[in-house]
Amino acid sequence: MAIRTLNVRLLRKSHSVEGAFSKTFAPGSGRALQQRPWLGVEGAQVFVGQIYSNPPSWRNFIAEGSGDLPEDIFTGGAGAVVFVPVGSRKMAICFGHVHLALDDEAFERQFGLKVTLNTVPRGNLRTLDLATPDAVTFQKRVQASRDSDLQSFGVDMLRDLARVAGGTPGKASFAKFVAGKDSLSITCDVDACTL
Repeated sequence: MAIRTLNVRLLRKSHSVEGAFSKTFAPGSGRALQQRPWLGVEGAQVFVGQIYSNPPSWRNFIAEGSGDLPEDIFTGGAGAVVFVPVGSRKMAICFGHVHLALDDEAFERQFGLKVTLNTVPRGNLRTLDLATPDAVTFQKRVQASRDSDLQSFGVDMLRDLARVAGGTPGKASFAKFVAGKDSLSITCDVDACTL
């Protein structure tokens, strides 16, 4: 096993894996991602492909000064998503630019924030994004150089809303670090067969 950082989303109960993609990348569409087998985890599926490939925005500017540019210069973003069954639910483990191909409505909102707040003790927080709703909503990000208590972040318990949180979980066997809002960023010991 190796320490890796994974980006994880939780598929809503009402959505299927096929319904997790935007219309542009849905199975059967012209830009559908290719489904491949995923070995080692029963019931897991992987979808992989090129999410975008465009001429770079700076190409025309450079061409003005040097008309002799290769025609095959492109910026691109590939991506993959592995859907893993966890009990009766499906988790989507995202790689690269695949988030651009997913339908945000197919995934649970605040999943990453809930996992973070439920696994990180209040004394192990590293980062906190807060919003203070009022006539004008103020947002702030507070980061600590080491694990710190919630009190150290200057949270107004009556007015501030947590939007993103990150820290060290109480159980080292779960993860080394977690952070999240809608998706969960988790740094843990994992290999392809133990997703």
